[in-house]
Amino acid sequence: SSTNLNKLVSIQHLFASKGKKELNLVEPHRKFVCEGTVMYLSNKTNKKKSVVDLFLFNDILVVGRKSTMRGVYELKKKFDLTKVVVGIAAEPTEDEKWAFYVVEGDQEWDVFATKSAEEREGWIAAMNSAQELRLAQEGVKEKVLLERKQAKEYEDKVTKDRRDNRVSILGSNSGSGVARKNSM
Repeated sequence: SSTNLNKLVSIQHLFASKGKKELNLVEPHRKFVCEGTVMYLSNKTNKKKSVVDLFLFNDILVVGRKSTMRGVYELKKKFDLTKVVVGIAAEPTEDEKWAFYVVEGDQEWDVFATKSAEEREGWIAAMNSAQELRLAQEGVKEKVLLERKQAKEYEDKVTKDRRDNRVSILGSNSGSGVARKNSM
């Protein structure tokens, strides 16, 4: 829809940067889900707390930090929703009281703190829902591609069988066969 396209373009402009990490948000399949400000607590290599904004789409989660001088966002991280796990720490610290983590594959864990349990649960639910929808869409896409491939293979087989049926083996009384093209 044009509303979604406008939202993608406006967020894209927030990340307008010179020579920094490239971020292309305007994609035909991409849908905006939600955005919000959270506290980035840490990962294995970065223990510094900072305020970041999360932008959730149907296929990615974008983490950005607003630059105070230029008013644009610096891309901190982009997660592929088909490859992430989202959850709550089993034994949270005081800082992690309302936090959730995001981990992509075997990468380091990124921890984001919200202001309340409701906000945390909202983010987790939104990401899980977007992730499930995306996986379902990819599954459907893969299924459609597989069905198209199978249909093409079947079509090729039928065409070959029809060609082969035009050639028949005609047996003589002696049992030897002669291949002869049927006239149709």
